[in-house]
Amino acid sequence: MRIGLVVDATCDLPPEFLAAPGIRVMPIGIRLGEQRLIDRRDPDTTLSFYRDHLPKVGSKDGSQPLSAAELQQWFLDELVTDFDYVVCLTVDSLRSPIFEHATQASFGLLQHYHERRHAAGIAGPFTLRVLDSHSVFAGIACLA
Repeated sequence: MRIGLVVDATCDLPPEFLAAPGIRVMPIGIRLGEQRLIDRRDPDTTLSFYRDHLPKVGSKDGSQPLSAAELQQWFLDELVTDFDYVVCLTVDSLRSPIFEHATQASFGLLQHYHERRHAAGIAGPFTLRVLDSHSVFAGIACLA
């Protein structure tokens, strides 16, 4: 059984840990005016954000989680052929709708993952469990 761990991009883990086999970072959106950036915890992109965008952040800017449909597509593209069982840890559901969107996406995924696994020659089911960490940033890292 191939087991994977997913943490959302709010998780405060070093790049070396995030690059380990079996660990994936679920992206989140960042809204900057009319522009939407996707945070995948890439160190170069993060440095660019801090250098080029952070000084210009306004009061209406902030995180914007991916929709359930976007997350479902990400789960299909990134997880269903690489793993058999995945645990997905999200930021506290009281602070962000990431947990809700990931949970909705996981239910929708049940109807679509079979085709993807069959096309890849993978037999057997795919299981995804979305867990609310009830924590933020480094707290999620401790759980991971």
